[in-house]
This record gives sequence, structure tokens and C-alpha cells, in this order.
Amino acid sequence: MPTTRKRVARGSVARDGLSEDAYMFFSSGPFFEGEDFEARTSESERKATWLKHREAIIERYHREHPEQHDRKTWGETLERLEAESDANE
Repeated sequence: MPTTRKRVARGSVARDGLSEDAYMFFSSGPFFEGEDFEARTSESERKATWLKHREAIIERYHREHPEQHDRKTWGETLERLEAESDANE
């Protein structure tokens, strides 16, 4: 007999509202879970997510990768590259 249950896909969301696939996109690029995040968001949504959660993303990244400890450079580099990209358009 068929069931009336529906399969619901739920992404894991951290306490601060940042999904795991969003974190993967910003920390590792558009691969695997990051690819899913990129596919379902626009560039402006990704930019807004980055601006809202960048401190949490960078903090978690450095907790997981203690050998890459220069937090300030990582964030400033991304913003500088984005600003240069906007200027070239």
C-alpha cells in the first residue's frame, strides 16, 4: 500500500543561520555542497551572505585549519579581489 509520507530534504543550519553548504562554498569553493549553494543562490545573495557571516566563516575555518592562522589577510584579500572585480566591470 502506498504511503502518504513525503521526503523532505533539510539542510543543516548552524545557530547563526549559516547553512553547512554555504560554509563549504565560502571555505572551499563551489565543490560538492558548495556547488549546491552556488546553484540555488544569486551572486547578490552570496555577497549578502558573505557580508553577514564572514566573521563566523573565517573563525570556523581557522578553527578547522589552525595552520592557516592569518585571519585578517584572508578576509581582506577576498574583499579586495571583489572590489577589483567590480571596478573592472
